[in-house]
Amino acid sequence: MSTKPEIIMPTDEEDAAINRGIAADPDTFEVSTEGIKKMKRLGQRGRPRAESKSTPRSRSENRDDSVGRPVGR
Repeated sequence: MSTKPEIIMPTDEEDAAINRGIAADPDTFEVSTEGIKKMKRLGQRGRPRAESKSTPRSRSENRDDSVGRPVGR
């Protein structure tokens, strides 16, 4: 038994009602095929890559042993 939910596609009547609602909404529009072809990616998604690889430190290396606080505070 699959744990994925089953996708139920709208009927033709429901699809027509959805499209009428989209057409009636002044804040939205359908993008044409030509418009999609003109679109450009904005760039990479997510966090930028680091300039250099860092080496992991242990917690004890980041502490000032005399005070027990992180170094620099």
